[in-house]
Amino acid sequence: MLEDKKTPDYVFVGSTIEEAAIKAGLNPKELEATVRRYNGFADAGKDSDCGRTSLASGNGKLVRIEKAPFYIFPATAAMIGTYCGLKINENANVVDVFGEAVPGLYAAGETTGGFHGAGYISGTAFAKGQAFGRIAVKAMAR
Repeated sequence: MLEDKKTPDYVFVGSTIEEAAIKAGLNPKELEATVRRYNGFADAGKDSDCGRTSLASGNGKLVRIEKAPFYIFPATAAMIGTYCGLKINENANVVDVFGEAVPGLYAAGETTGGFHGAGYISGTAFAKGQAFGRIAVKAMAR
């Protein structure tokens, strides 16, 4: 639920997995089987289907899905970072393949690639956008 305690129209809630599945237009038996399988992985400490042993980036244990209410909502994958990108100099000016700054071309945020280290930490894209954006604007103003 959101802060105002209202559930959005695209979120389906049920007191059982079956009820939530039916509301979402999913096959309840298939979803119940999927949840049972996942809960077995959580008990074992490893999701054999995906190779995960944590919730994200090595942090947090896999958690059983067993306590109502159950929520189902549509989701899709998105790419927010590539760990590569345009090379920039200390002024956030894009550098070409010859190591020369491209006049008037600046980059900030995820466009500049990554320095995330071993894993992405949620929110770092904002910091990269703010930090390098500020550097770029100051360089443009000069």
